[in-house]
Amino acid sequence: MSATYIIINASQQESYVGDEIIISGLVIDEDGMLVSDAVVLVSFDDQVYSVVTDAEGNYSINIVASNAGTFGITASFDGNNILLPS
Repeated sequence: MSATYIIINASQQESYVGDEIIISGLVIDEDGMLVSDAVVLVSFDDQVYSVVTDAEGNYSINIVASNAGTFGITASFDGNNILLPS
């Protein structure tokens, strides 16, 4: 089984309530190969969103900031029968 890695990008470092935030990234394996059709779970502001990578391993989700505060962003991939979770 191969290890996997997730890259996370956020459209902005600072936002206001009502602003749209784009969270995107890439899923690759330990050899740098793109991972398509991977279900990525993105957590932001105590909410979990599910998104699937495209043929190039990219994922993207638009989220509207509904609360004021500082929030972390996490992304995870549970793995499959070939790839380990990340």
